Amino acid sequence: MEALRGLKKIQFKLVNKKENVQCNSLTIGRKNLNFLFRTADLYFIDDALIIAGYYNFFKRKAFRSVIILTREQEFYMQSFANANKITTPTRLNLNSSNNDVYIEFGEASFSNTNVQIWLKNLTEIEKSQIKFTK
Repeated sequence: MEALRGLKKIQFKLVNKKENVQCNSLTIGRKNLNFLFRTADLYFIDDALIIAGYYNFFKRKAFRSVIILTREQEFYMQSFANANKITTPTRLNLNSSNNDVYIEFGEASFSNTNVQIWLKNLTEIEKSQIKFTK
């Protein structure tokens, strides 16, 4: 996917990568199908979390969206111009129900979308690597 090409520019900041993470997502407000996915690749950066949501299409990954969660939005806008969303999460719970990681961003309205994502089966080490500032 075009938006993931920016990873090459920030390879030195990559802490960890986890592929094929099961997740649930929910959108409220303006309809935006890009944020609805059940599987994602996660990229743990020293000051961000990149979620690349996809669905399987003939045993290949068809990426729906790239979401970058960080407080360093200006920096990531330069490297990931085609990302679907670069934002700071409004809520983060590392130990939500069933030990999932719960992430929420955006606001529900006629013109905006509130997105809720549950990441499943992350280890305690991976949870500790979710950071939005250095």
